[in-house]
Amino acid sequence: MIQKGVSFWRNIWGPPGEISERFVRSSAIVVFERVVTKLLQFVRTIILARLLFPEDFGLFGLAAISLGLLEVFLQSGFNAALIREKGKVEEYLNVAWTVQVLRNFFVACLVFLTAPIFGDFFAHPEIVPLIRVLAVAFAIDGFVNIGAVLFQKDLDYRKRFLYDMSFVVTEIVVVIVAAYILRSPWALVVGVLANRVASVVFSYVLHPYRPRFEFDLIKLKHLFSYGKWVGMMSIVSYLVVQGDNLAIGKFLGAEQLGYYQPAYALALIPVAEFGRVLGGTLFPMFAKLNADVAVLREAFIRSLRIVLSFTAPVCLGLFMLADDFVPVVYGEKWTPMIPIVSVLSIYALIKIFESVAGPFLLGIGKPKHQAIATIIQLVSMMLVILPFIHTFGVIGAAYAVLLGGLVSLIYLLVVLIRALALPLLSLSLVVIPVLAALFLMIVTLHYVEEGVSLTHGSSLVFGILLGGFSYLFVILLVDKLCGAHLLSSLRWIRHNI
Repeated sequence: MIQKGVSFWRNIWGPPGEISERFVRSSAIVVFERVVTKLLQFVRTIILARLLFPEDFGLFGLAAISLGLLEVFLQSGFNAALIREKGKVEEYLNVAWTVQVLRNFFVACLVFLTAPIFGDFFAHPEIVPLIRVLAVAFAIDGFVNIGAVLFQKDLDYRKRFLYDMSFVVTEIVVVIVAAYILRSPWALVVGVLANRVASVVFSYVLHPYRPRFEFDLIKLKHLFSYGKWVGMMSIVSYLVVQGDNLAIGKFLGAEQLGYYQPAYALALIPVAEFGRVLGGTLFPMFAKLNADVAVLREAFIRSLRIVLSFTAPVCLGLFMLADDFVPVVYGEKWTPMIPIVSVLSIYALIKIFESVAGPFLLGIGKPKHQAIATIIQLVSMMLVILPFIHTFGVIGAAYAVLLGGLVSLIYLLVVLIRALALPLLSLSLVVIPVLAALFLMIVTLHYVEEGVSLTHGSSLVFGILLGGFSYLFVILLVDKLCGAHLLSSLRWIRHNI
C-alpha cells in the first residue's frame, strides 16, 4: 500500500500525459496546493494576530477596499477568455498582456490621485499613504507574464503549484518579519508589495513566453466578447463579498473592521476552500454529462451529499467552539470576534449548497440563475445592512450577510427543484445521516466542554478530535444503514471525472 501511495504521488508530479490523466493529476495537485496554502496562511494569520492589533488589520482592510472599489469596475475578464479560447491562444497573448499593463497602470494612477478622498470618506486620513503604496503594487502586478495563464489552460498544475507557492511563501516570510519590526499596518502593505514583485519575477522564471506590447482591435473585440460577462459577474461578486466590509469601515471604523474580516475568513474557510477545489472538479464533470434529467439529478444529489458530509461538521464545530477557539488560537484581545464567527459559521452552512449549485448551473449551461442568485443576495444584504449595523453594531453586518444568503438559498432551491424535479425523499437521504452525525457531535462536544476546560491548546485539540471522530463514526454507520450512499457517491464521482 505504501509503495502504491509513493507511486501515485510520483506520477502526479510527473510530466503531463493524456487529457484524462492530466485532469486527475491536476485535481490532486489543486487539492494539495489549497491545503498547503491555507495551512501556511492560517499560521501566518495566527502569528500576525499576536504581533498586531485589530485596528492595524482594519486600517489595512480600508486601504484594500479603496483599491478594490476602483479596480473591480475595470475588470477585463481576459484571463478567463484565454483559458476558454479554442483556437490558437498564443496569438492573443500579447494583446491581453498589453491591456493588462495599461489597465493596471491606469487604475494605479487613479487610486494614487484619489487616495485622499477615500481617507476622508472613511474618516481615517492615515490610510492615504497605505492606499498609494498598494496602488504601486497593483501597477507592478500588471507586468506579470501573461504566459502564466497557460499553466491552467494546459492543466500543467505542477508548474502552477510552483508559481503560486513562490509568491505565497515570499509574502508570508516578508510580512512576518515586517510585522515583528514595524508593529503597524505597514507590515501588511509591505507583504502585499513583496507578493506582487515575486509574482512578476517568478512568472518569467517559470514560463518561457516573453510578452511584448501589441494592440489589435479585432483580437481585442474577440477577447472582450467573452471577458465582459466575467467582468460583470466579478463586480457583483465583489460587492457581495465587500459590501459588508465597506459598510463597517464607513460607519463603525477600522477597529471593528479589524475584528470582522478575520472572523469572516475563519468562518468561511471550510466552505470557501473545499468548495473552490471541488467546484473546479464538478464544473467539467457536470458539463460533460448528457441532458437527461435523471442523470443530472443523480449527479447533483451525489455531489451535494459529499460536500455536505465533509464541510457541515467543520462549520458547526466552529460555531460551538468559537468561545474557546478564538482566545486560544488568536489571543485574548480578539475575543470580540467570537459572536461574529458564530453567526458567520451558520452562513457558511448555507454556502455549502451554493458551492454545489453554482458549478452545477454553470455546467448545464444555465449561468443566468447563478448570476440572479448572486444579485438577489447582494440586494437583500444591502437593504438591511445599515439598519442592522446601527441596531446591533458589527454583529449586525453578519446578520445582514446571513439574511442575504438565506434569500439566495431559497431562490436556488426553487430553481433546482423545478429543473431536476427533486423529490423530498432524495434530499432527506442526503440530510438525515449528516443531521444524525452532527447531533452526536454536538452532544459529545457539550459533555467535553462540561468536563474539560478547552481554554488550553491541548484540551482544545482533544475536543476537536473527539468531536470529529464521533461525527465520522455516526455518519458512516447511518449512511450504511441507509444504503451506503456516501461511499457509492465517492466512487461514482471518481469514475465520472
